[in-house]
Amino acid sequence: MARISEFEVFELTLGTSPTIIDAAARTVCHAFSDDPLITWLRPAARPWSSLDPAIMTWQRRRIYQNIAEGRVFGVKSVHEDMAQLKEPRLPAVAFVAEPFSFVHWLSGLMPRIWLRVLQVFSPIFGDADDKRVVSMMTMHGLAMASIREKINKPLTYVEVVAVDPKRQGSGLGSLLLQNILSRSKPDSLVVLESTSKNNIGFYERLGFTLADELTLRADFEPPATSSQVKLWVMVRE
Repeated sequence: MARISEFEVFELTLGTSPTIIDAAARTVCHAFSDDPLITWLRPAARPWSSLDPAIMTWQRRRIYQNIAEGRVFGVKSVHEDMAQLKEPRLPAVAFVAEPFSFVHWLSGLMPRIWLRVLQVFSPIFGDADDKRVVSMMTMHGLAMASIREKINKPLTYVEVVAVDPKRQGSGLGSLLLQNILSRSKPDSLVVLESTSKNNIGFYERLGFTLADELTLRADFEPPATSSQVKLWVMVRE
């Protein structure tokens, strides 16, 4: 087992090699394939771990979208030159949305336009249930608004922290989050949502506190098929 000192955090950009973007997509797919929220959002779809071509295309575009609108970080071995690898691997990946910056917004304008045009002429979808997505986004929006109302500070939102299942428990998720926290502005809040109650202690050790507990329900579905999933909102000041 490699030591944590043998890994480092780096940022993926629009100029990052497509093979590294693919590696990030695979990591997210494997890390969240059995995630309670993802399976709730995609009740009738193939699991992300299948790495179906359509799923991989959707994940690639999702990564580019997050690069254009926010920031994407990965963890790599200090001993590897990823640009020289035919099929590189990223043991951990994170998506982060920082407080608004006009410079960053402007730099991502053309990529965002390109992604929208691409979706029009070559559409690809994530196979999520639309009503469940709306339910999730509504609850998420209300939770973020409540936090902003209680604590009037700029908000950094950590949307995804994905660790390859084979690497979970190795400290790489902590390495990645600590790096993100070190980059956040001193006056900003850092917020994330956990889909596992068991992870609350992990986030508390990194300085987060539990701010809210959300329950997503498919109340619009027949009782026989309706289900629910919980999210724990964590905040670090």
